[in-house]
Amino acid sequence: MSFGYTCDQVIIELMKLMNSNESSNKKMSKELFSPPLCRLVVYPPPPAKGGITITEEDLSCLEEGEFLNDVIIDFYLRYLVCEELEKEHASKYHVFSSFFFKCLTQKDHSRLPGTTRLSIQEHRHSRVKTWTRMINLFDKDFIFVPMNQI
Repeated sequence: MSFGYTCDQVIIELMKLMNSNESSNKKMSKELFSPPLCRLVVYPPPPAKGGITITEEDLSCLEEGEFLNDVIIDFYLRYLVCEELEKEHASKYHVFSSFFFKCLTQKDHSRLPGTTRLSIQEHRHSRVKTWTRMINLFDKDFIFVPMNQI
């Protein structure tokens, strides 16, 4: 997961919640808590920031007849920029995660209090403005926004 939690941490937190409420334990299926996914590789490797973790489940989407998932798309785009371009050319590119477009275009079923005066453009910008706080997009020659939709 790319929002500050690993799959293992999410499972641990869910199990804590289940243990704190015995009545809900009986209602929840044990299938929700399958063993943690096996991490195969993190790219780029530490100490680089923003590493993408690839699991066995992600790798299975590369089989014939399967759809590519967001993690594989993000990994390959990052790999192309980091490994296939020379350093001076790589700095001219910015590749967003495929989750950027999903976050930008998600439907708002309920607006937060105080945001009703914002235009749709301002509201969408407020959802993704932190994605570029450390980078100046105007310094880039190419900006890629991958879209992974069915």
